[in-house]
Amino acid sequence: MKVGWHFVRQPWFLLLAGVPMVLATYFATCAAHADQVSDVLNGLSKDCPGCDFRNANLKRFDLSGGNFSGADFAGANLHGTKLGGIDLSGANLKGANINKSDLKRANLVGAILTEAMLYASDLSAADLTGADLGGTKMGRARFTRAILTNARMTFSNMKHVKFSGATFKDTDLRESNFQEADFQRVNLSGVRLDRAYMVQVNLKGAKLVGASLTSADLYRANFIGADLSNANLTGARLTGAIMRDVNLEGAILTGAFMPDGSRGE
Repeated sequence: MKVGWHFVRQPWFLLLAGVPMVLATYFATCAAHADQVSDVLNGLSKDCPGCDFRNANLKRFDLSGGNFSGADFAGANLHGTKLGGIDLSGANLKGANINKSDLKRANLVGAILTEAMLYASDLSAADLTGADLGGTKMGRARFTRAILTNARMTFSNMKHVKFSGATFKDTDLRESNFQEADFQRVNLSGVRLDRAYMVQVNLKGAKLVGASLTSADLYRANFIGADLSNANLTGARLTGAIMRDVNLEGAILTGAFMPDGSRGE
């Protein structure tokens, strides 16, 4: 059957004519990614941006310095894996096991780490700008000099975590567990710590100018030399807190349970 020129010029016909090329490109890309994934799993490569590693077992692999930007590691086992200097920007690590892993200087900008496990992992000097760490379990992890600008770390377990030298700006830390965490001399100005559990947390010399700590549990927290000017501590529990040499100018203490047993007004 002959097809008239006016017929083949129709938009829907032209679209269908391009389908085989689109499919060929798609399958070629999938095949290329499959080869890259295989090379990584066989220890032949450390580069696989955008690849699919969902539920993969990469326990104790050495992926340090590799490029895995935009890759999908949801549910993967990265326990004890060497990830220092790795590029995981935009990667999906939801629910991944990253316990006791080396993530020093890692690029985790915009990465998704919700519900991941990072127990005792080292994220020193890692860049987590805009990363989502909601619901993570990362007790005893290290964030020394890490960048946490615009990061979300809500409903997370961060007991005994060390944050010395970390950068916080517009960071959301609400309703997380920071029991005995170390924020000594850290700048937490403007961060959100509402309803956070901060029992015996070390905030010695910390800067919390304008921070929001409404209903936070700060029982026996160490505030020696801290700056809480203009901070909102409405309804917070400060029972047993060490408040020596603290700047409380402009701080809101309405309904707060004070160290001396009184209630803020």
